[in-house]
Amino acid sequence: MLNNVIKAENLKLKGNPVWIAFLLLPALSALIGTLNFTYNQGVLSNTWNSLWSQHTLFLCYFFMPALIGTYCAYLWRMEHFNHNLNLFMTVPVPRIYLLFGKLITTAKMAFLSISWIFLLFIVCGKIAHITEPLPITLIEWFLCGLLGCLSICSLQLFLSMIIRSFSIPVGISLLGGILGLLFTTKGYALYWPYALLSYGMRANKPGMQIELLPFIMSCILFVSVFLILSLLLLKHRDIKA
Repeated sequence: MLNNVIKAENLKLKGNPVWIAFLLLPALSALIGTLNFTYNQGVLSNTWNSLWSQHTLFLCYFFMPALIGTYCAYLWRMEHFNHNLNLFMTVPVPRIYLLFGKLITTAKMAFLSISWIFLLFIVCGKIAHITEPLPITLIEWFLCGLLGCLSICSLQLFLSMIIRSFSIPVGISLLGGILGLLFTTKGYALYWPYALLSYGMRANKPGMQIELLPFIMSCILFVSVFLILSLLLLKHRDIKA
């Protein structure tokens, strides 16, 4: 049953212009980061860590939050047209499956985005003639970045469910990512879902050590909270209907 819900959500992404943003935003971020890296060799060392610090400078605070917001807004966009939400609510499956279907679909998109980002990073490093071996910490950055994405996905799905506008939730996600810079610099990254992505991926600070267990617990907490809020809202609409 859940598998059918996921298939239905995947159909919404076929031929969708969201794939243009998927390709272009990380590529633009990688281009800016690589140019910064290349033209600041007097300050930066020719290492993977230095390149990562430039690649994540704009990615985690601007491009990626906006991209996740776009994914989530598109998945709820069809439901907000005409009376589609009423049809959505009459689907004979548990409400939690409907929410899990959207969360799993956005998680898949986040996974593909993170994979694309890391591929661009490696290619740009080769172009920049970085000769040292790839750092093993790349695996941790990848996994933590994916967890951070999930916390944003759960929040943005909730916002896109209650806000009919497409652009407003995307704008909130962009603003949330910018505020994430403030929360991270003040040491409060674990308390702001948009900051968890930059914190987990060590944005601009690849050598930073993070507290893994509190980070994982914070991600799980935010995902759980916004899933529960979304479920309660859907059940409230059931009662009103």
